[in-house]
Amino acid sequence: MHAFQERATLPPLFLLKSIQNQGIHNNNSKATSLYIKLAPILARGIAEGYFRRLAPRNVAVNILGLCNYYYAVANNIALMAHHATDAFDTLSQLRNAREVLALVDRGTEKQ
Repeated sequence: MHAFQERATLPPLFLLKSIQNQGIHNNNSKATSLYIKLAPILARGIAEGYFRRLAPRNVAVNILGLCNYYYAVANNIALMAHHATDAFDTLSQLRNAREVLALVDRGTEKQ
């Protein structure tokens, strides 16, 4: 959260990079390692009975997408909602983080 707050241009650049170059530069990107780190954590959670059966790599992509997209569109959020909320203020970021955590928690919970 803090890295994107401090460097607000990174998320839009990540999105632009993902649209262009057909993944050519992903091997040089540190962001790719996030997927590599998160997928085994999800797989371990499945094996230990904490998570439902899921596709760890796909879910890792979705979780990181939830985290990244907020910052990619943060400057547009107030305009889309027709109010003057600053998407980068601490309260807005905490609300977003809570919602992401709730979605991930409910989406991975074992039935």
